[in-house]
Amino acid sequence: MTVDGSSKLALIDLLIQAGVGLATVLVAVAAIYVARGTSRTEKENFLAAIRREWDDLRPDWNRALMYVLGADHYYHEATPEERDAHARMLRKIGKRSRGDSSDEQWKWTRHQRKIIFRTTRFLVFASDALLTGRWTIGEAYALFGPEVARHYQTILWMADRLESSEILFASPGGGKDWQQSIDQLRKSNFHDSQDALVVLAFILRAEQCRRGDTHPWFVSSLVEDLRGRWDQPTRRALLRASRARKRLFPRVSLVTCLHRARYPFKRSGYEFEKQAQSISELQPEHFRRPYESAKGNAARISRIAREAEF
Repeated sequence: MTVDGSSKLALIDLLIQAGVGLATVLVAVAAIYVARGTSRTEKENFLAAIRREWDDLRPDWNRALMYVLGADHYYHEATPEERDAHARMLRKIGKRSRGDSSDEQWKWTRHQRKIIFRTTRFLVFASDALLTGRWTIGEAYALFGPEVARHYQTILWMADRLESSEILFASPGGGKDWQQSIDQLRKSNFHDSQDALVVLAFILRAEQCRRGDTHPWFVSSLVEDLRGRWDQPTRRALLRASRARKRLFPRVSLVTCLHRARYPFKRSGYEFEKQAQSISELQPEHFRRPYESAKGNAARISRIAREAEF
């Protein structure tokens, strides 16, 4: 009887321990489920909030593009009334001699600086969220799209890393006085913000090229940038901005995105559209696959371009 009683007690104790263990596992699973649900809710709220703020700031962004690219530039969405008002003010500035500024001109220029600054601060916030993992590259690109990514040089201008005269297709107008003063509209002493803007500019452009949302020769242009002039500056900006946010190393997704932009052959699904009718419009070596000969690379690009003519 004693043995049987001890066995029963041992069995009961074992069942109790198993029950406690199972309950602990269930509580842990429930906690993970709740945490994931909370995380998803927070992400959804963040994306909704940043989308609303960007919708409010889009007019400022388009005006910022207009200052640098000109009132008649095709790729910005400033209204016809804003374009006309901008052109009229630039004509007034152009008629005045250097140093002969009016209160109207001074107030107008100060207003432009505020618009640039508001847009810049939002883009810095968006980049900060990217650097810290609050959202993904895909989510950022879904918000900004090719409409912003194509203007990566303007973002570099906002970061004080390019002069307005270096931006492709820039035609600000307004005569020499305006063209010489336009670079003073941006803020030039926020170094971490500058790094964050550099990261955002190239990440958006790289994602645009990866998806094929631009012409092949712009993919080649980005390759030249990231293998040449902008190679080390971009790497340093990403590293500094990451460390400023208490990360020893940058997020892997950001490093991978820029690496793929340097070597677009890794985008195996990329197709050249019908406008790539001549191999002379491309740099075939930029799209060269591993272990592919130079002749094989040139032949493959030529074949893709021929097949795209329809």
